[in-house]
Amino acid sequence: MAQTEFHIIKKDRHLSDHYLTVNAAMQGALRIWMELEKKYLPSLPLMPWNKPGEYNSRVAHMLDKHAMDEIWAIPRMKDTEWNDRILMEIYMDRAYIAYDDLQEVAEALRNCEFATDNMKGQADALDKIHKEYPDAFGVFINATSVCSISDFVDCDYDEDGEVLDMRLKEDAYDAIQHLRDMKRFDWDEEKYLEWYNSNSK
Repeated sequence: MAQTEFHIIKKDRHLSDHYLTVNAAMQGALRIWMELEKKYLPSLPLMPWNKPGEYNSRVAHMLDKHAMDEIWAIPRMKDTEWNDRILMEIYMDRAYIAYDDLQEVAEALRNCEFATDNMKGQADALDKIHKEYPDAFGVFINATSVCSISDFVDCDYDEDGEVLDMRLKEDAYDAIQHLRDMKRFDWDEEKYLEWYNSNSK
């Protein structure tokens, strides 16, 4: 069964092995993507096998990069609600959650209108980490164990191919701070990038 994995990020940006897992990953990130797609995006044109009035999801067309890009853009759309932005951004490939934002993310997961047992379990995991690891830098979520954490972080391996060490990639980013920064520019990505690039030199 696919699981949602939680990795504690230490102050030196190195990651623990997965600290907690939550079962039924299909009811986590994937469910969020599908629910928020229906909330913010129109259905794709119906295919011959769709029933009249049925919603044709972009998630069913994952091999079509353009279709999925429309979903990934939801957190930067002007009318997206703040909690929905959080639910989308925390699962982006290079995103992590800073320690000080763990409880806000937990509340977003727990209180969304379609919260599942997986989402509530994720919220409980974040609350647990916040309570037990006050010196943590943050948390990295691997949305499903169908993927490997090594797909998203830098790793050192031993001669047998076993992971010796994991650390955030250079371009990893703080998901919630990114949203706060984007909000300052009213979700205008060009203005945000101009500001970001001028401040990262």
